[in-house]
Amino acid sequence: MKKYGSEKTSLTLSPLAEKVYSGCDVIRIYEDNNKLYTIDDDGVIHSGLSEKEVNEYLEDYFEQCHEPKVIETAQNIIDNGLYETAVSLMDDELREKIHAEISPCTDYQFLLEYLDRHEMKFDEPFTI
Repeated sequence: MKKYGSEKTSLTLSPLAEKVYSGCDVIRIYEDNNKLYTIDDDGVIHSGLSEKEVNEYLEDYFEQCHEPKVIETAQNIIDNGLYETAVSLMDDELREKIHAEISPCTDYQFLLEYLDRHEMKFDEPFTI
């Protein structure tokens, strides 16, 4: 049995889903006797979910944790085929730290996290 926040559950979260869940005070997950889960998202209830559906819900929630400008920049990098260029320009230490914390994840999810943390670390937005 794992413990996420104050809840005990047999649920296994992906690294990205765990990051979202551990950093979000409004989401609670409850497990029933049939290994189905209920998510209470600040009063919005989603019930009868499988482990896979819980992970997908939390991973989709990840985007909502970022500023609109960061979302726009990440989407532009992906849409214009500049992901590999962006990776080559990233701070090595920060890139590796994020990779260790949230992979596996999509390139888009990785960019969202990198763009946020780059600005916090260097006090300026990441640019290509």
